[in-house]
Amino acid sequence: MLETIKRQAMVRNEKKQKKAERWDGRCTKYVKLVLAELKEHADKCMVSHGSHGNYEVELYDDKFHVDTRKKTCSCFKWKISGIPCEHAYGVMLDAGLASDDHVNECFSTTKQRDCYIDNVKPMRGPGFWMADIPLIYPLFILF
Repeated sequence: MLETIKRQAMVRNEKKQKKAERWDGRCTKYVKLVLAELKEHADKCMVSHGSHGNYEVELYDDKFHVDTRKKTCSCFKWKISGIPCEHAYGVMLDAGLASDDHVNECFSTTKQRDCYIDNVKPMRGPGFWMADIPLIYPLFILF
C-alpha cells in the first residue's frame, strides 16, 4: 500500500512540475482571477493621493487608508491574504502601479515552481534490501 501511495505521489508531482514549467507571468492564475473579480469594485474607488505611498480611498461611503510601501490597507484584507484588496487595487489602477509587484511572494510562479523541484526519490525493490539486519524489539509494550 505504501508503495502505491509513493508511486502516486511521484506521478502527481511530476505532472504538477510539468504544468508549473508552462506558467508565464509573475503571479499565479489564481491571483489573476482574484484581481479580475476585484476590478469592478476597484474601478469605483475614489483615490486621494497622500505622501510617501499613502492614499485615502473612498468606496461606497466608506473610507480606507492604503499604504503601498508597507502593503497594508485599513480593511486588513491585503495583509491577511497577501493579495491586494479592492481598495489597494483601486490605488494601483489610479497610480499606474503594477499589481503583480504588490502581491505576496508566496503567490509568485517561481515559488510555486520551487514546490515541485524535488520529487519523491525512487527506491530499489525488496530484492535489494538487506535481510541480515537483526530485529530490534521494543523495551516494553503499552496496552
